[in-house]
Amino acid sequence: MKAFFVGSGSKGNATVFMSDDCLIEFDVGITKKRVNAALSQYGKNTGDVCAFFITHNHSDHIGCMDVVTRHGAPIYTGKYTIDKEHLAIEPGEGVEIGPFTIIPFSSHHDAPDPLNFIILAEGIKIGYVTDTGFVDDIALSLLSNCDYYIFESNYDPKLLEKSQRPRWLKDRIRGKSGHLSNLDCSRYLKKVIGNRTKGVFLAHLSEECNTPEHALEQCEKGLKNAKKTFQDLQVTCLPQWEALEAELLP
Repeated sequence: MKAFFVGSGSKGNATVFMSDDCLIEFDVGITKKRVNAALSQYGKNTGDVCAFFITHNHSDHIGCMDVVTRHGAPIYTGKYTIDKEHLAIEPGEGVEIGPFTIIPFSSHHDAPDPLNFIILAEGIKIGYVTDTGFVDDIALSLLSNCDYYIFESNYDPKLLEKSQRPRWLKDRIRGKSGHLSNLDCSRYLKKVIGNRTKGVFLAHLSEECNTPEHALEQCEKGLKNAKKTFQDLQVTCLPQWEALEAELLP
């Protein structure tokens, strides 16, 4: 399976997975031009996407929805996530698209019916966690022992506090309906990482209140004494402005 991380952060989000000739895209906050550029070496483009899955309705995740609605492929979202025509899915309700099985679960963010996902294909289990203030017990159970994790590591608490952001925004970000800090991310990863886990992609890093160095340092600290430590895994910070391709193996 191939993963194309076209962009991850507050300026736009989109991730495409490809198995055989089937492509599915998660979030549509990145332009068609950039997505096409990421897929072009395989002779693919957004017109080949079989289905779209939307985590929530904030602009950095649905900013290019107008392109998707003209596309004609099914759009799966929470019931009240977007007003446009879509296929509402409930937490725990699996969806089969070609070789993929997608299982949504509730996230905790200040948006209507936000979702995160388990992605299954080719004997690979992927946990997709972004834009949530915390990860509940049901989600932790579903996320147990994935092969790969895309996991939000949004901010460093000290950098957030030192930032010029207004107090209400700082409180929102670190609240129960906000985002996961580097520390939150590492603590949850330690709970769910198992023997089959091979890689972690740290997602949605704040450009103002985080750095890849801060995120990686905390991840390394947090995974001490985990079933697999930082040194046992491939840990990568997803960029905002450059596409990153990854080969995901069972």
